[in-house]
Amino acid sequence: MNRSRLHLNGLTGLRFIAAMAIFVLHARNHDLIPDFILSTFDLSKSVSLFFVLSGFVISYAYSHRSPSFVGFIRARLARIWPAAVLSILLVIFLLPRTLYLPAPDSGWSTFSILLISLLGLQAWIPIPAFYFSFNAVLWSISVELFFYICFPFLRKFSVVRLLAIFALLFISILSIASFLAYFESLSYGVNVHNNFVWQGLIYINPISRLPEFVLGIIGCRIVYSNSFSKLYGIYNRKSSYHLKMLSKASSTVSTILFIYLIFHGYDWGATVPVQLVLNRMLSSMCCILLITGLVASQGLLVQFLERPFMAALGQASYGMYLYHQPLMIRAAQAGGIKFAGIQILPSDFTAVLVWTLILSFVSYRFFEEPLNTFFRTNYQG
Repeated sequence: MNRSRLHLNGLTGLRFIAAMAIFVLHARNHDLIPDFILSTFDLSKSVSLFFVLSGFVISYAYSHRSPSFVGFIRARLARIWPAAVLSILLVIFLLPRTLYLPAPDSGWSTFSILLISLLGLQAWIPIPAFYFSFNAVLWSISVELFFYICFPFLRKFSVVRLLAIFALLFISILSIASFLAYFESLSYGVNVHNNFVWQGLIYINPISRLPEFVLGIIGCRIVYSNSFSKLYGIYNRKSSYHLKMLSKASSTVSTILFIYLIFHGYDWGATVPVQLVLNRMLSSMCCILLITGLVASQGLLVQFLERPFMAALGQASYGMYLYHQPLMIRAAQAGGIKFAGIQILPSDFTAVLVWTLILSFVSYRFFEEPLNTFFRTNYQG
């Protein structure tokens, strides 16, 4: 198997699918589309897909490189932090003070919460006024920063030890969820912004999301192991034309199936916190199976995801993830944006999507990419 394939446009295209699912989820929340659209799917599971993808891709990218810890962190910060800061500035510029957390009457210092957000520490504080402050989606970037700190240490472990770490984390998180459910900890709601809530520990906290990242590392190790490569090579040499065509067809079917399973929730008959953990772990396992299928096959959906336009959308997906919600809130709750008396940001799904994509492409081409190039050129480590 050609190891260079993982500079895979297919995985880049998959990032756009995940970002688009989040866009649809938030469009429902802001009444840009009816609630019934894709309502049978838990689109928030896209965050799990992002985390598993992150572990897989970073593990591959550094499989033959040994940068210093400082060099690695600096490179990863250069990739995600500038655009995250830009999204906070966009929120402050676009939105009235009452339309983003912390609210004026929250009792928390706005400056201190802003500083925590800029440092990427908000996911460690299980209070919505902190982890949903300013640009709410940045809690996941805070989690990602923790993954980056962990990666130089995790990459030293064998697959067996990584599986043990995954199992230990899963059992621990499940135990904490059971504990919180038993004591009926406060749950997040519309009017609950300034209190500790169980979601802050089970859904938001970086350690509670670490198993997803570890699964991505494990998946990459297995897929690009010598044993897997040999089996894949033997299959290609021995398979007939008809068997390969059948393989492509089955790959397409399995890709659709795993996408369905990722976003499908199951009723385990457990308390809500426990159910959330179980469904997330199952979804994460389906994520790594989906990624493995995309890497190791050439089905019709894989070929579609590898198209240049899907790769371009995937490159802009980070900006799409960061910028879409401030634009949605401005369109749906703050009267949109008028220019020369013309409403250019109406409360309309298509209009917000178009503006989000434009801003994302501009950000990637003229902000994110130049900064990445600058840091790669001047601060190698």
